[in-house]
Amino acid sequence: MKDDSTIRGAAHTAQAHDSAAKHVTGRATYTDDIVEPAGLVHAYLGTSTVAHGEIVGMDLGPVRAAPGVIDVLTADDIPGVNDISPTGDKDEPVFARDMVEFWGQPLFAVLAETRDQARRAAALAQVDYAPLPHALSPTEAQAAGYPHVTPNLTLRRGDAATALARAPHRIQGRMTIGGQDHMYLEGQIAMAEPGEDDEVVVHCSTQHPSEAQHMVAHVLGIPQNAVVVQVRRMGGGFGGKESQMNLFACVAALAAKKLGRAVKLRPDRDQDMMSTGKRHDFVVDYDLGFDDTGRITAVDGSFAARCGFSADLSGPVTDRALFHADNAYFYPDVRLVSHPMKTNTVSNTAFRGFGGPQGVVAAERMIEEIAYALNLDPLEVRKRNFYGEGRDVTPYHQTVEDNILPRITGELEESAEYQDRRRAVLDHNAKGGVIRKGIALTPVKFGISFTATWYNQAGALVHVYRDGSIHLNHGGTEMGQGLFTKVAQVVAEAFQVDLDRIKITRTTTEKVPNTSATAASSGLDLNGMAALDACEQIKARLVAHACETRGVTADQVHFRTNTVQIGDEALPFDLFIAEAYMARVQLSAAGFYKTPKIHWDRVKGQGRPFYYFAYGAACSEVSIDTLTGEYTVDRVDVLHDVGRSLNPAIDLGQVEGAFVQGMGWRHDRGAVVGRQGPAAHARALDLQDSAGQRRAAPFRRAAGRVVGEPGTHDQAFQGGGRAALHAGGLGHRGAVDGGGLGRRLPRLPPVRRARDARARAHGGGPAAPGMTGAADIRALLAGEAPVVEARLERVAGSAPREAGAAIYVTETAQAGTIGGGQLEYMVIGAARALLARGGEAAQMDLPLGPEIGQCCGGRVEVALRRLDRAARAKVVAASAEAQARRPHLLILGAGHVGRALAVQAQHLPLRTVLIDGRAAELALSRAQVATRLTALPEAEIDAAPPGSAFVVLTHDHALDFLLTAAALARGDAAYVGMIGSATKRARFLRWAEDHGGAPETARLTCPMSSARKLVTL
Repeated sequence: MKDDSTIRGAAHTAQAHDSAAKHVTGRATYTDDIVEPAGLVHAYLGTSTVAHGEIVGMDLGPVRAAPGVIDVLTADDIPGVNDISPTGDKDEPVFARDMVEFWGQPLFAVLAETRDQARRAAALAQVDYAPLPHALSPTEAQAAGYPHVTPNLTLRRGDAATALARAPHRIQGRMTIGGQDHMYLEGQIAMAEPGEDDEVVVHCSTQHPSEAQHMVAHVLGIPQNAVVVQVRRMGGGFGGKESQMNLFACVAALAAKKLGRAVKLRPDRDQDMMSTGKRHDFVVDYDLGFDDTGRITAVDGSFAARCGFSADLSGPVTDRALFHADNAYFYPDVRLVSHPMKTNTVSNTAFRGFGGPQGVVAAERMIEEIAYALNLDPLEVRKRNFYGEGRDVTPYHQTVEDNILPRITGELEESAEYQDRRRAVLDHNAKGGVIRKGIALTPVKFGISFTATWYNQAGALVHVYRDGSIHLNHGGTEMGQGLFTKVAQVVAEAFQVDLDRIKITRTTTEKVPNTSATAASSGLDLNGMAALDACEQIKARLVAHACETRGVTADQVHFRTNTVQIGDEALPFDLFIAEAYMARVQLSAAGFYKTPKIHWDRVKGQGRPFYYFAYGAACSEVSIDTLTGEYTVDRVDVLHDVGRSLNPAIDLGQVEGAFVQGMGWRHDRGAVVGRQGPAAHARALDLQDSAGQRRAAPFRRAAGRVVGEPGTHDQAFQGGGRAALHAGGLGHRGAVDGGGLGRRLPRLPPVRRARDARARAHGGGPAAPGMTGAADIRALLAGEAPVVEARLERVAGSAPREAGAAIYVTETAQAGTIGGGQLEYMVIGAARALLARGGEAAQMDLPLGPEIGQCCGGRVEVALRRLDRAARAKVVAASAEAQARRPHLLILGAGHVGRALAVQAQHLPLRTVLIDGRAAELALSRAQVATRLTALPEAEIDAAPPGSAFVVLTHDHALDFLLTAAALARGDAAYVGMIGSATKRARFLRWAEDHGGAPETARLTCPMSSARKLVTL
């Protein structure tokens, strides 16, 4: 007999989230919704107000005397160990005792009758500090000699140094990747109830109940069997509740045991964000070698991360960043090094992707460097560097065995009509205008497994009750991602019963012990397989019972749709279960699963840390207002390998959610330390193709293939500014740094111009440090090497420099500028070619625009001539005369151009100040000039002495306009220059008119170029 019907809720079918209706109606119970026990006490944290300092004195008398206060807890009240380090490094106290190491570090906890009373009382503490020097960024920490918070990792294969030296082309660069706050709907929260003897029950919003259990026991000085941690659901986690919940669970439990009353701790959102970690910021330095076809020959990468004051999970996060620094690409010779830097900031922690997105960003940045250097479509460069036969070993020596990225990329390229749309984008941008468009298609390869091998295990508990209903419990936690629903589908499929027979119960450490965190995209693989193991144990007993009572063989017993087929007899599932119960068949089982094949030797940097890879690709098309920086995501196509999806509806939601969260990271300003600022916004997405199937493989691994974190990586290089840069829509050959650093809205994502190393790819050589200013021009002309002057003779349309701008080129160096970018590199190459063939003069007629990767439109004529001694002397004299007239100079903007200008200005007899609101950018300056960090550069303009010169070149068009207007409004400025082309000048004039006009706009110099001007760029 064959039953062709199917169960409701089978595996591989779209099913609603088990709590979906409760989510939207408000009936879903979160920790803060649990009915409060009688006598509940509320706790609130008192935190530090300095980044680094000794605690000289702490007077908590006013706190204790405040209305409603019952008690105040400090480090002296901890009966166990004052440490909640998840790695056991003893570097993360519950309460600071003698020293604070970040602004917002917990010092004490107030216990009061109401939450409001506790909050108000906490603010009354009087704490005296002896401030100490502090470092807030990875580069500051390295400069100050700060240590690593955990041992670093090196991945090495081949000889990167030798391969780089032999590379036909070589590019060196640095990129800054910003952080991101988790910003879940439900913040951190814990409620603890004391029990008999040493027992305590903790309800909390955590992704890692077993670790919370361990930490509570550790702090209270009791065995783990006395602590029960329970989690029904979280209102979002994204990694922020993997280890950071430990603080809140421990404080609540500590207070509950001391008072003998239930205690709830729910911080305000601002304290939650202040005292808990974020996605790690990175500063990545890379040295890249490649051949004429765009294939990578060697990579040397250094990944410095802002880890915060303690290790937390920074070791595995920075490890995973290195594991994904190759993304989808083969590096023949490679060396990758992590630098998990200690900083005086909150300890950063897990975030969706767990370091992987930062590694992917670096890989994609290098791919784009190659594409711009060789004038190729970045997608073509990506394809040429994919892993493939004979090119299939990662930097950590794992073989890529199941690579389907060429297929995925090809399918998406065709279905998204990438080539046609890219041509349309280039045509649109060639016409000029304020709105520029861009398109990009990028892949992802994401490793699935915990890199801490011992975490790759899970347990589950399945009970089948005598009425045929099923109770399911496992070690995974539900944070909205649909884990409970999917694991229940595994159980339904195993028993061939309808999904509504299965009761999903909260995660609790008293049912399944020693669980791993629900993280690393492994929750379903691990817990689904553990639940399947429990089901198979029960089924084996049931089959044995059927064989014994019916005289059949095991191959004659089958679980059909809500029935059990025994030979020719078909019994309803519930009746068969009742029979088995009467026959004393055990109907309960504890399942277990551990991931096979994986192994990892961290000291050697070799092994197989991942069981498999998940693959995907995304294509984004955007429009950007180049005046305001606002952008619209016009269309997104996403194609993901999900194997045979266990639940297509939930997987689709995971892909979409991951993409949007990744887009938020890439286009936000990043997590900012020390000041506040707005976040960017994006508009609606049109997800044309959100999930793809790989093959109809037999169900073995519970998930088919996971999508929760890989989707974030798809976004790592998608969306607004990045896609536009891919297409040449903005014309910058540099790349968007990770986590935008805009000061205000509207704004344009920050871009950086290509570095000196790119000149080598175009026949140019590296410029000596500082060889861009007037003093450097004089030094170059005073030398013995032959020199070619390249001067803009005529400019038609919009160009970055006006006619008369010049650059001076020798075989090994250059000084001055005609606007940077591809135009300048082409001219440098032509000048060196002229020197090489012994020519005296040449003429170039060049179009500007996307054709050469330049943002401006129009044409320029460039005259090249070899200078004799008399001509050199004339240029030197004109430069010296211009220098003598220079006033005070304020450089507003410490991006790559501002820093270069500061280098040249340090040779001039004036006071130069480099001003920016971004500490990280100021820290990169090598100029011996004054620097000033400020969030209000307008105030610096107002306070400047009479007759000052102002050069405005920030990362934000709108901010450029604001500051230029402020400088012109003074009326006494000796010079006001704004970076940009004639088009930008016209836009500024229109902007000024719309805003009431700016005085003396005719005095504005834009573009800034000529040596005859007051300031030479």
